[in-house]
Amino acid sequence: MMKSVKLFLDALNVVRSFYVTERARASPYNTRASPSPYNTPKDGSRSARSKSRSPAATPSSSWRKVYWLSVDYLVAARAAQRCSCDFATLMYVELWCEEQFNKLDLGPPDFSQQESLAPHIGLLVEAFTHINEPDSIYGITLANEVASQIIRYEHEGNWSSALEYYDLLVRSTPKENLANFAGTVLTGPSVSSKAEENLLNWKMHKGLMRSLQKTGCSHVLDIYSQGLTNQKACLQQDSEFVDIQYEAAWRAGNWDFSFFVPYSSQPSSRSRDYCLFNENLHSCLRALQNGDSEQFQGKLSHSKMDLVLALSNASKESTKYIHSTVLKLQMLDHLSMAWELRWKFCPDQAPKSNVGTEEFNLVPAVPKRNQLELLSKEWNFILCQTERNLDLFEPFLAFRRGLLKILGSEEHLIEHLFQSASALRKGLRFSLAAASLYELKELCCHRDQQTVPS
Repeated sequence: MMKSVKLFLDALNVVRSFYVTERARASPYNTRASPSPYNTPKDGSRSARSKSRSPAATPSSSWRKVYWLSVDYLVAARAAQRCSCDFATLMYVELWCEEQFNKLDLGPPDFSQQESLAPHIGLLVEAFTHINEPDSIYGITLANEVASQIIRYEHEGNWSSALEYYDLLVRSTPKENLANFAGTVLTGPSVSSKAEENLLNWKMHKGLMRSLQKTGCSHVLDIYSQGLTNQKACLQQDSEFVDIQYEAAWRAGNWDFSFFVPYSSQPSSRSRDYCLFNENLHSCLRALQNGDSEQFQGKLSHSKMDLVLALSNASKESTKYIHSTVLKLQMLDHLSMAWELRWKFCPDQAPKSNVGTEEFNLVPAVPKRNQLELLSKEWNFILCQTERNLDLFEPFLAFRRGLLKILGSEEHLIEHLFQSASALRKGLRFSLAAASLYELKELCCHRDQQTVPS
């Protein structure tokens, strides 16, 4: 559990404070310091023998390791990375490097034929990515293997080149590696399963799917993911694969997701910690279009609780994850306002057998421009909040486009597509910007007896 791991990390930090305090007292400036308070007996319920076993009872100069216990620093770094404690991850990796190489160094270059990063390099890459330290990425990925080049391409936003190299790795990896895949369930922001660590082939498949999504190849992504599903049915048990599928579906407006029904009908395969935002968002948007009030309210409430729980468990160091989670909550807030605008309760016109009883049906309505002012105001506020950080608000651009399509507001959709194309062009996402302009042109051409806005 995440809280248990955090408790152990906090305990190690407390023990580390003893080491720092003892070293400070043993410095040359404190040569006349009084005897260590750790050896001074005090009255209490604990016996002297139990005190001698505590880390505070022994001077830290005799400790073999900083943390008194024989701690594997790389294991502690992985635990910190799992909790998104990025600065703690960097500290433990530095301690591990000092222990392994007797200095703060990344070690000798790796000339092996394996297309994978060393464990400590991989932890550093993920930590520096989360804390948005761009220069450090180039400093630790000095090797020329394909894995390092993919990291640099993703870091620079060059998704077309990343797609080419992911395709190269998928083609060069034996297909039988995928047959041993076992599905996993994500339980937090930065969980990596043993299956994904051991099977590089499957990680490359998901990297290829992310690259297709970033470059706007939604049709290719849909066909590719369906082909993987038909080839290996066990992939439906992998949470990250399901999340990518649902995100591609709501971005493309594909509400027919029948080939995932066998997975969704197995509640035993889903744990209490199972949380996939894109699946809930897809269900909410589909319910908003069809007027399914029960499903909409249930999925909306469940998704909000999951996001708030994730925020409560998130580390203060993972600001990138916290910001994206807050933005997801704002998406759900937009959904609540959109439901009130689209669906109205109207009396049923069918004859009633009982006098005094009146039934109500949901009737869809196309909101007018003045009714969408609140949504537009909230959208402009979010734009100011994100400070034009494209990686942060690009999912919101796609979400708002799908939301305006469901609401049927063509006038607002035209303005949004033009705004999206401008933002994506400035963010060097030229393929996505071209897709927005093409959709804008198609929408304007199909409007009857109206001219294309300048």
